[in-house]
Amino acid sequence: MDYVGHFSREVAAFGAVGRDAVSSQPAPAVPSCPEWVVTDLVLHLGMVHRMVARVISERMQEPPPVDDRSWSGLPGPWQDWLPPNRAPRQSPVPPGLIDWFGAGAAELAGQFRATDPGVRVWTWSADQSVGFWQRMQAIEVAVHRWDVQNAVSAAQPIEAALATDAVAQTFEIMAPRGVGWRRLRPGRARDSCSGALRGQRRGKCASMVTRCCLARLRVPMTFR
Repeated sequence: MDYVGHFSREVAAFGAVGRDAVSSQPAPAVPSCPEWVVTDLVLHLGMVHRMVARVISERMQEPPPVDDRSWSGLPGPWQDWLPPNRAPRQSPVPPGLIDWFGAGAAELAGQFRATDPGVRVWTWSADQSVGFWQRMQAIEVAVHRWDVQNAVSAAQPIEAALATDAVAQTFEIMAPRGVGWRRLRPGRARDSCSGALRGQRRGKCASMVTRCCLARLRVPMTFR
């Protein structure tokens, strides 16, 4: 599957809807990410993209330090909105935040195109490869593209092959990892993913990828 192509298309769609949200006062709430507004969702995905781009560009073999966000390129005032769920509820999405998101997504897309999927890098999975991140981020941005479209306008289904792959990925990687996550030693993947990306709130923000993809493929309710 062309994960890099999927990633690029979904990023473009996410960014376009994010720009539409700039004109909304206040920032639209994201029903599928409880307690978040679009600003929070842009921050979340932008931080993920920049973290993964750093892991690949530096060929990191260990999780990024928890207490260092210098790599984020996020202007000082917006740092106070991390972890997501702290963005102002009554303010619009800042236009500059969409620009920041776009720059980070472009950087990650460039890393994906320039790096062999088999190159070994740190991930939170047993699959320690760039290919893992290509698959993971294509799925994640597609899910969140649906989230932001659903918040702002009319959501379009995730492309069928990618949605099907996301269901498979849930059972192959996400669900088993969810069981083991609590058993990880301090300072390892749990601290990196919920520390360096602190507050991403896997449990609430469209974390049940299987449910999301079944719903977004418009599978009848009885199959959810």
